[in-house]
Amino acid sequence: METAHQTATGSYRPASSPIEAWERAGERLRILLVVSSPIDEPVRINAELEIQEIYRQLLWSRVPAALIRLHPPTWRFLQATLHARPFDIVHIIGHARSSKLQLEQEDGSSDWVAAAELAALFQDTRVGLVVLNSCSSERLGDELVRQGVPAVMATTRQLHSETASVLASSLYAALARGTSLKEALEFIRRTLQREPRLPAAQDEVVTLLGPGAEEPLRPALPVGDPEYFPCEPPHNLPAARARSFCDRVHELQRLAALQSSGPSPFIGLIGLAGSGKSTLAIELAHRYSWRFTRGIAYASLRRMRPFDLVGLLAHLDWGLEEASGSRQRGLALYEMGRGPLLLVLDDLEEATPAEVEDLCDLLSAWDTSLGGRALLLMRHRRPEFDQLLQTNWLTVGQLPAQAAYEFVEERLGGKEIARVQLGRRLQELPRLCYYHPKLMTLATSALQLGIPWQELATQLRQLSGKPLQQMEQLLHLTIARVTRESPLASQFLECWPVFSEASSESAWRFIQAGRLPQPGESLWQQQNEALEAIQRAAILERAEGPSGLQCRMHPLVSDYLRLHCWQALSQAKRAEYQRRHLLFYIEVYQSKEGVEAELLFDWDNIALAVERARHLGLWQDLLTLAEALVGERGTPLLKRYQLKQALQILEVALEAAQQLKQSLQEARFLLQRGICRYRLAEYQPAYLDVVASLQLARQSTDAVLISAAELELGRVCYRLTRYDEAEEHFEAVRAQAAARRDLWQEAAAWHELGRLAYRRHQFERAVQLLAEARRLREQLGDQEGLARTLHEQGRLQHELALRSQEPAKLDEAESLYLLSLSLRRQIGDRVGEQATLHQLGLLAFDRGNLSQANAYYAESMQLARELNDRFWIVHNQFRSARLLWYQGQRQEALSQAQEALALCRLLGIGLEREIEEWLRAPA
Repeated sequence: METAHQTATGSYRPASSPIEAWERAGERLRILLVVSSPIDEPVRINAELEIQEIYRQLLWSRVPAALIRLHPPTWRFLQATLHARPFDIVHIIGHARSSKLQLEQEDGSSDWVAAAELAALFQDTRVGLVVLNSCSSERLGDELVRQGVPAVMATTRQLHSETASVLASSLYAALARGTSLKEALEFIRRTLQREPRLPAAQDEVVTLLGPGAEEPLRPALPVGDPEYFPCEPPHNLPAARARSFCDRVHELQRLAALQSSGPSPFIGLIGLAGSGKSTLAIELAHRYSWRFTRGIAYASLRRMRPFDLVGLLAHLDWGLEEASGSRQRGLALYEMGRGPLLLVLDDLEEATPAEVEDLCDLLSAWDTSLGGRALLLMRHRRPEFDQLLQTNWLTVGQLPAQAAYEFVEERLGGKEIARVQLGRRLQELPRLCYYHPKLMTLATSALQLGIPWQELATQLRQLSGKPLQQMEQLLHLTIARVTRESPLASQFLECWPVFSEASSESAWRFIQAGRLPQPGESLWQQQNEALEAIQRAAILERAEGPSGLQCRMHPLVSDYLRLHCWQALSQAKRAEYQRRHLLFYIEVYQSKEGVEAELLFDWDNIALAVERARHLGLWQDLLTLAEALVGERGTPLLKRYQLKQALQILEVALEAAQQLKQSLQEARFLLQRGICRYRLAEYQPAYLDVVASLQLARQSTDAVLISAAELELGRVCYRLTRYDEAEEHFEAVRAQAAARRDLWQEAAAWHELGRLAYRRHQFERAVQLLAEARRLREQLGDQEGLARTLHEQGRLQHELALRSQEPAKLDEAESLYLLSLSLRRQIGDRVGEQATLHQLGLLAFDRGNLSQANAYYAESMQLARELNDRFWIVHNQFRSARLLWYQGQRQEALSQAQEALALCRLLGIGLEREIEEWLRAPA
């Protein structure tokens, strides 16, 4: 289902609330989905299938609908949402009994809402239709109609789960044609009659109530595509999630209580390997995600080696990668403190003492006053965290007996199948497994693979009191059975340890076969059968991710494979698998466009493949991968400004170029590293890199590379205030470009010379130089470059107007700014747009037009916040503070200026001195 929304930067950010989703929906039919699945409800509803059916039907019928999920499904949130925005349909999925509907409380437990209380929610809300897809909901529907809801679709008695799904899809198929609700009801009944899977007389279950039955819901719906809004904050939680989570109710409620009112904002979860710590933490993160609007960040310390704070937070698009290493931690803490954020740090038993110390320092410095929380998962309690967590420790132990029996029944295919298969021994199996979730999973999987009960029970009894050793024995039995069933599965399992705990399925297929077979090939089908055999054995999880299907194994399984399968391979075979791992990424990133999101998602595996290739001396392969990732401006890591990762690859690329004695490649990678360091404001290291690049480029006589390095060196010198040296380099680029008749490079040189002259207060010369740059860029049709030059010309005329006190020059500056703004909007340059808007705000302020200045600053600030561009956030915040002072809001003005100053100091922005001077004498 399409669930994403594109931001100004080209990345995707989910709507984190129903209100935000409503605003993005445009003219779509707005459907509010209320899915109630309390953690203490024994009869589970698989609402996901119903939602998928609704979406599929809307997609087939080309209905432009917005499916907006209410999260959390509580009475209070439903009330707030219905009265904040009008919805066309409210579709409720959950249990009902008598005249009550089951919603949830904020801790996830059941909340039975009486009909009158439910009906009160809908007063004056303009909801056109309420669908009560619950058992025996007719009395609830009657009450809703009495309170003014035009139409309610309800049920007269118990509702079969498949009936609920057919009902939902049939309803939206009928509404897509613009029929009345009464005609839609007839269509639903005919569809239910034709379904052979359903119990008899299910067509009589559905009824329609209310005076709106004769009218179409929305008479003139255009053709379009639906969009699903799950209304969760941005997160990187593992894709796999337990569908039926009913065995840790007490622990979930205890965690919810500790999150709300514990002695510390941080909670430690401890327990044996396989006891369900990760499952519990991931379920909690999903279920209570509504509390963490700033986002959720998950990392396994088994996979993220070493621990990397910037990598942990990368998916939140805070731009930490663009900050220098010395400022990243401070910026991370600033962003973490700006709202409720949840950190989930798993497998902390793998952390080194230095990493634990660093984590403790980080958490201690984190301002959690706006709701920040952290879950720390480990197999045994680490005393280093005691002071930080205080009494906030929760042990995840064995399952309660009844939950364990239900768990085994579900794993075996249901209560009846389990009793037929095991009979009286059904209760013995959980006891032999010590009610340990992973051990029970392996035991039931062994039974389903055909291992006889007597053999299984003997193995379990032999290792009485040692559940970890029992798991190892069961894994041995299970894997032996799987590899007998599918010899190809043996190859998949033996090469798994090349990954860091998880992988895309396509990478795994490539490494096993040495290439990626196409769907339809016999090898593809054989791989499918092998992967299905491994999945049936419950040692593999498969789920959709950014780069297609993702595969994940429990750490216990990974450890077993590493110890017993990987170590048994020859050195040559291990090296071959490791080389294939690198070759996979080369093939992917050379052949595909738009892989930036996949790249970050797979980064742990890429970094692992690169490091192993270094040890194997695969220098040519490493050079090829580096060309694909950081070879030029438009390659993935540079395109997305993932500078930390880019620098990692560039280090390896330079080593490879030196090993292979390829000086031209070395010059190119030195230049790219210099550009990365320039963007990180590390100007002195950038200078050294670009100088070295230029020297090598001159040795190779590559004119294009010489010119690119010279231009970049001029820019670095400009930042280092070495203005004479900068001018020398820019003049050299101009002369070389003119000799080669390279008008693009010549225009760039004129532009940089003009900026430099402006900085040196050589205003007449700056006017001439920028005019020449503009002439060339207009001739070339270079809209992006022209917009930059027009902006600089506007700044220059603005400065001249202030110096000469000639209002006419302000008019000329405004005209240039507006031309630049128009071009930047045409080409989608939102980074440039925010800068030009800010300059227009300054100009309006200088004219004394405070309302116009405020409007420009507000527009620039909105863009800056969307782009998370702190440079312009600071500038807009300070300029807005000056406006507030003039408007008489003195205290608010001082507060905003102080906040801008704090961020300035954190970022090292030159505006710091101006803010300090203003705070000493506000005016």
